[in-house]
Amino acid sequence: MATIVEKPDPLHARQLADDHGPDNLRLLLGRVRLTPGLLHHMSAAARRTATEPRLSLALAAYARHHRVDVVTSHMPMVDLGAPEPARPHVTPYGPR
Repeated sequence: MATIVEKPDPLHARQLADDHGPDNLRLLLGRVRLTPGLLHHMSAAARRTATEPRLSLALAAYARHHRVDVVTSHMPMVDLGAPEPARPHVTPYGPR
């Protein structure tokens, strides 16, 4: 990965396709494996600013100086997350 361009307008997207070729562009859809190096980078960036770090911008900054691998999938992805552990139903009178 060379960089991330977050939400380019149509003109910018066309320019990126012209400059790099449409086959070299990818759409990031919420699946990122966070490594210790990226977490350290994001933690340091968060200490330097009062705003909440944005994953896409942090990943783009990290990619300028570190290797970031991209896995392209042509299959639909649905992230259902980890199942929540079963919890007892609690009423004002205690668990049922």
